[in-house]
Amino acid sequence: MSPEENLVGRIRRLRDSKIIDPATVRTFPLSDCGEEQFYAVLAILEDRLAYPDLESLKFKFPTQWEDLAPLLLCRSDKQSSKSLHLGLIADVVEGRDLGPRLRTLVQEFVAHKIPPKVMAYLLMKICLHGMSLADTQILTDSIVDSGAVFDYRNHKELNNRKIIRRYPTGGLSEKVALILPSMISAVATQYHVASPFLVARSLGFTGGTWDKLSSIPGFAFPRPGEETLATLKRCGVAMTVPIEDICPADRFLYQLRSCTGTVESVPLAAASIASKQLAVPADIFFLDVRYGPGAFFEENDARELASWIERLLKGEKTTVEVSFIEMKQPTGTSIGNVMELAEAMHILGAPSMINWDKRALQEQIEIVADFYAGILVNMVGRSRSELEMEAKMILSNRRGLEGLRCLLLGHGVEEDLIEKITTSDILDVLGVKRLGQQIEAKTNGRLKSIDQKRLGDYVNFDLGAGGNKYFGHFDPWVGIVLKKRLDDDLQKGDVLCEVYAADLVRAEGILKRLSGHIRDCFIIE
Repeated sequence: MSPEENLVGRIRRLRDSKIIDPATVRTFPLSDCGEEQFYAVLAILEDRLAYPDLESLKFKFPTQWEDLAPLLLCRSDKQSSKSLHLGLIADVVEGRDLGPRLRTLVQEFVAHKIPPKVMAYLLMKICLHGMSLADTQILTDSIVDSGAVFDYRNHKELNNRKIIRRYPTGGLSEKVALILPSMISAVATQYHVASPFLVARSLGFTGGTWDKLSSIPGFAFPRPGEETLATLKRCGVAMTVPIEDICPADRFLYQLRSCTGTVESVPLAAASIASKQLAVPADIFFLDVRYGPGAFFEENDARELASWIERLLKGEKTTVEVSFIEMKQPTGTSIGNVMELAEAMHILGAPSMINWDKRALQEQIEIVADFYAGILVNMVGRSRSELEMEAKMILSNRRGLEGLRCLLLGHGVEEDLIEKITTSDILDVLGVKRLGQQIEAKTNGRLKSIDQKRLGDYVNFDLGAGGNKYFGHFDPWVGIVLKKRLDDDLQKGDVLCEVYAADLVRAEGILKRLSGHIRDCFIIE
């Protein structure tokens, strides 16, 4: 494997290559791939290589060839007519509409009749060739229909509270979903609102709020229906995850996309996000769209994604508000589940042993205040500027921390643990410590940029913060803290970032291999 990138990063780079020569195939670490990743890579190669070069893989991977050959030959009518997925692959490549067959595909995938490796192949083909909005609508509806709809709007048990929600498209070190729910919990009764926040697992190089909250011992996500209603009544917020009957198809597809380099697809991302909003609809839906180096999409694609999501939700009696934020650098200084939780809790008012960068803290406060105002402004009869001031006051007077206490209690965390982690450093309570080895600058200069995708990949897939059922080891108590921001002046030996873990032995072993690669993510000029 290349020393510059880990496996998922190399799959992304291969996917974005316009021309791939046979030498690239010979050096690509196919033997390191999991089964799903192997098939995603072969989907790329089938697009980029002439068939004689592909056929040579038969001798390198004979055991996989029996399953693989039909996929590579599926453009012929004779081959594609034999099965549903072969026909769909052929039509994706040729740009034809997929139609109702998509619904059957989702049904068979959820029923385990189509193996994940074949779905990974098809997802990559969609990522490479796109899909029409009409087909994306069918995919979205099929994902919703793989489970049930839980509509808490105008619910008698909630006294007809308005249902509000913010959902992100993804960015590195993005912690709004750890801060905003606590703030809403603090004012839920005052403004007669409730928020079944939808949170997800880590995706690609970014973290996931599901994983971050899982770093808190005893934190339990309420089941859809009565448990969620009880949690909403208790604290105004329920951290809802796609479990049981909430979009089971997306639950599998989401994790598969994360480790196969198929996240950066407007149709797939739009279907994933919109399906969850349709399964648990809101009165006000605030879409937080991130773009740039620390996000999945560049600005044009991000705006197209937002437009598609709005169109997929049209007619659902949901008011959609959209915000766009460029991710030139991480919006915070922590990367990794418990580390991001610690930074978010510090913003809410909890003590911390880490000297967080005040510039990054303030940037996050401004973002959260803007979102707080944006999601409430059309409901409470107050101006946006007044609500932004109120949001900052909630953080400064620690009402947000009280909201967090209520939220944790409502999600099954023991009271004595809540007391410990909100009155002392959560990292100390959970036994998370800084490794002795730090990542230092090797030269003088100015921090020009940070390769956020590679850095996130190292944290998620090498250190283990983003492992899932399809790839990698999952460790919620590992991560890094950035010590420099863009345009900072640097001297040789200055600390660029620190690594933290609960399992120090495992993390130190990984860091011996990774330290130079992590350092290379910081571009100094």
